[in-house]
Amino acid sequence: MLEKSWTKTRWRYFRFSRKISNRCPNGGYCAIYLSRIRIHGHKLIIYLLPIYMKKLLLILLFLFSFCLVSQTLKETIDVADSLYQIGNYKAAINTYAKDNTEKAQLQIARAYHALGNFQKAIVQYQNIIKNQPEYSLAKFELGKLLDKTKKYEEAVVLFEELTNLNQDNAEFYYYLGKSLQSNLAYESGNKALQKAISLDSTHLKSIYLLGKYFVEVEEPSNALKVLDKGLRTAPDDVALLNLKALAHFNNGDFTEAAPLFARLVSLGERKPFIYKKLGYSHYSNWELDAAKSAYRALEQITNHEADAYYGLAEVFLKEKQLDSA
Repeated sequence: MLEKSWTKTRWRYFRFSRKISNRCPNGGYCAIYLSRIRIHGHKLIIYLLPIYMKKLLLILLFLFSFCLVSQTLKETIDVADSLYQIGNYKAAINTYAKDNTEKAQLQIARAYHALGNFQKAIVQYQNIIKNQPEYSLAKFELGKLLDKTKKYEEAVVLFEELTNLNQDNAEFYYYLGKSLQSNLAYESGNKALQKAISLDSTHLKSIYLLGKYFVEVEEPSNALKVLDKGLRTAPDDVALLNLKALAHFNNGDFTEAAPLFARLVSLGERKPFIYKKLGYSHYSNWELDAAKSAYRALEQITNHEADAYYGLAEVFLKEKQLDSA
């Protein structure tokens, strides 16, 4: 194509020279005029512009227009991102709507979620997935939102798809187990949580859910085995410490339970049930002064005075028994 265009160019140059020669038989004027053409290259280019050069100019013009449009879209996205970051979600949605890119559509779903308009967020995510069935991030975020809105069966379907696509992602298995447990499918849910822990032994959310299940069904040995694994990673995790304390307390092992409840108090946990169980654990261990301290702390919490007085009465009664002995 290039050779063909150059051939046409040479032919046009030849015809141009012939035309000037015909007008100037003596050649003098022609030589001067041709020299001017060679010196002022733009005149020659205008007349002898090759076809491939014309096409090149069209391509450059197209690329320039494309870059201009891309820059405008980028500026739109930047404005929308700024609005989203400062919490102006409604304005962000309207701005993102001007762009039909993958990122903009996902951000619209996130903005609806942030606004608390979960139904519109779900519809937006579903439209994204309909157009891009392999878009894992959109599926993951939709699955979490479905779990949040108690649509557990739909959430399970998405998380099963995600775990089939990526069998090394502990977070996918965690949410699968969480949704299954919420849907009362405890056996399947526990298997998914155990898979998450096998993939990541430090996955505390999976450890917490599995440990919580074992505490609730009163399987203390299984609960302690799971919880200790998490506490090796995060020894001050109050959620795990609380479950471990409850596992011992429910099993009647007050010697182990008391220091765990005391540890929770030292970490800033001031919940009434902690003081109540701490007091009872000390009481059961015949640590009566420590029991009275726990119940006195409980007494300071509004609406829990009755529990505190009852506990103190039991302590005083036990002290009286000691005195009698």
